[in-house]
Amino acid sequence: MKDRVDRVKDDSSDLRQAVDGAKDKASATVHKANAEAHEVKARASDDLGTKVSETVKAGVDHAKSAIDDAKGNAKLEDSKR
Repeated sequence: MKDRVDRVKDDSSDLRQAVDGAKDKASATVHKANAEAHEVKARASDDLGTKVSETVKAGVDHAKSAIDDAKGNAKLEDSKR
């Protein structure tokens, strides 16, 4: 009877260790996934910021070019008069 009780205790201890190990591994996996998600989010934010900056710069350049063209057309009209 005592042997059986000792085996159950050993089995119980082994199971607790296995569960603790699984919890630790799951926690590490979640931590790693969160870190990777944060990194992806940061890269996406940087990429978006770069694309927005490039788009705004292109829009400003286009507007400047249109203003210069309008000034040139105005000068041409003035010279025809």
